[in-house]
Amino acid sequence: MENVCLRCGRVLKNKKSINNKYGPVCESKMLKEYYSKRQITIDELLKGSAMNGGMDKSL
Repeated sequence: MENVCLRCGRVLKNKKSINNKYGPVCESKMLKEYYSKRQITIDELLKGSAMNGGMDKSL
């Protein structure tokens, strides 16, 4: 079986990429997408803090 990127299908050439199953560019793009979806705004944080009595229990 050929070692190809699971995202774009290009042939993977270095050992790290082969182990990760993604090329460096695709890995970077995927991490950026992953973390950008999990960010919250300060308004969301303050709204959540106000809803639980002004104390953010997660801190």
